[in-house]
Amino acid sequence: MVHDRPTPAPGARDADLGLRGVRVSPDNFIGALKTLRTEWLSIDEITIEFGCAYGTAVKWVRAAMAHGMLVSKQGDKPEGRNGFPPAVYAVTKAWGGCA
Repeated sequence: MVHDRPTPAPGARDADLGLRGVRVSPDNFIGALKTLRTEWLSIDEITIEFGCAYGTAVKWVRAAMAHGMLVSKQGDKPEGRNGFPPAVYAVTKAWGGCA
């Protein structure tokens, strides 16, 4: 059987982070990174930028934070909403971002 993509080695870092099978289009991925370099985004906003499911965005953010690419802080609470303010994320200065 011929595979279009290389298969990760057993024990690969991405597999450890739960990213096996996570699909985001290259254009959406690059666009989201550009936005995250200049703005703080919530998971819901990242989901829109990536054009992916909520769970995919959560896995991507966790992996990026584990690699030191993203940092988080408490965002502003939207008016008229109950509960806690959302966490927001941005690319660290070490990776060329605003955080």
